This record gives sequence, C-alpha cells and structure tokens, in this order.
Amino acid sequence: MSPDALEDKQLDADADHVTARGDLLVAEGIHSYGSDLTMEIEVREDGFELPDGEITVVFEDRPSSKGRVVKEQSSPRGPHPRGTRVRLMVRLADGEGWPDQALTLEWTAKSKNDSVQVVRLIVIPPKFRAGG
Repeated sequence: MSPDALEDKQLDADADHVTARGDLLVAEGIHSYGSDLTMEIEVREDGFELPDGEITVVFEDRPSSKGRVVKEQSSPRGPHPRGTRVRLMVRLADGEGWPDQALTLEWTAKSKNDSVQVVRLIVIPPKFRAGG
C-alpha cells in the first residue's frame, strides 16, 4: 500500500502510538536491526491473535518475501482483549534488511465464525513515527 493510500485511511499519529480508523490494522515499527523488525500493535477487537510461524511481507519497491515470527521476542500469541498493546518481531527469511517505508504483513487466521481470513497489517517504520 502506498503512503498516499495510507493517508486516505485517515491515520492518527502522535508521539506514543499510531492507530487507524475503519478496518485498517496498523502497527508501529519500534526497532529495526538487520533482518529483524519489532513492532507494536494496539488490539482493536477482542480475541485478536498474533501470527505464528511464516507470514508474507509485501513491499512497495521489491518482490514480496517471507518472514518468520520470532516467538521469543514477541508477545504471547493470544487471544488478546481490545485495547491491549502487543509486540511482534518478524525476521525476514531472505536475510535482507527492512526498508524505510510502509509495508504490509499478511497471514491467515480463523475469524470468530471459524472461517479462514487473510489478516493485513500495515507497518509504519520507526523512521516515520511522529515524534520519532
């Protein structure tokens, strides 16, 4: 998703966190080192679960890649109640570094009615955080 498209989703940002209106799920990148990216997510609905294992990383300017959740550096998988801030660390499988631009993480999860859905998480890199 392009930065212009992100603006269209009416992001609210301040020095402490990034949230979104509508059905867009947004994470705040808090630290990037080599192929590891640590982010925080404010849970928007009860029952949210972090991904487990492999996820897809979609970049603006290069082909998609695979990433793996680093469980030891992430919050427990969940389920988490609304309003909780959870931490997620993802390691790129190809060993590349993380770009200084927004990107999308995608994984499949079961919804409340047990159907499978694709979860899309927009990650705002640490460089672009308000006050950062």
